[in-house]
Amino acid sequence: MSAWSASYCSEVDGTAPSLQTWRIGDRVQLGGSATVRWAYKDDTGIASYDVVYKTAASGVAFGKWIYPANWQGANITGITWVPRLGWDECFMVRARDYLGNLSAWSAPLCSVAPDDDRAFTATGTVTRATSTLAFQGTTSVLKANGAYLTKATAAGQRIALVAIHGPGQGRVDIYHATIKIGTVSLAATVSSRVVTYLPATVFRTGPLKIVSTSTAPATIDGIAFLRAP
Repeated sequence: MSAWSASYCSEVDGTAPSLQTWRIGDRVQLGGSATVRWAYKDDTGIASYDVVYKTAASGVAFGKWIYPANWQGANITGITWVPRLGWDECFMVRARDYLGNLSAWSAPLCSVAPDDDRAFTATGTVTRATSTLAFQGTTSVLKANGAYLTKATAAGQRIALVAIHGPGQGRVDIYHATIKIGTVSLAATVSSRVVTYLPATVFRTGPLKIVSTSTAPATIDGIAFLRAP
């Protein structure tokens, strides 16, 4: 009788890859490019990823999820794109290991490039200006109480105001679909570009209005409409 052979073992792997890193940078994108990145962990190793996205053009709601063929079963860990003004863009990812175990879709991550101030109609005492601090290099300065910027159609669940804060700056009220969303003071000790997120609300579509509520100037740089918080 021979000796016993060396032992060999097997193990059933029913565990899908787990998401370790999932980030997209700032919710409001003010740069010339944006990147979404991810990383998964698995005992047997990651074989491939599936990535989907959906977008919303300025003034409208999201469309359906899109499944680009070259993003399905792909060996990529990031996607870089050039943001489009006023567009909200969301992504989801999932991973599969070498045994075919497939993770659930990640939570959506979204990023939006603001509408520039020049996309808004000015009423009252408003000066169109330029600034090295500004997104796209331009600003609209509301110079009197009651002066305002408006856009006929805006869709979103949350609004982010991009403005120049600094000494002597005033304050503004922001309305969406005729409902007051909040008041933002632009006063600060040092001049800088600031993104202020207003409270999340129900999804609304309607006119957007930014109204000066003081005699001090209010320097508006842009508005971002977030279709998801």
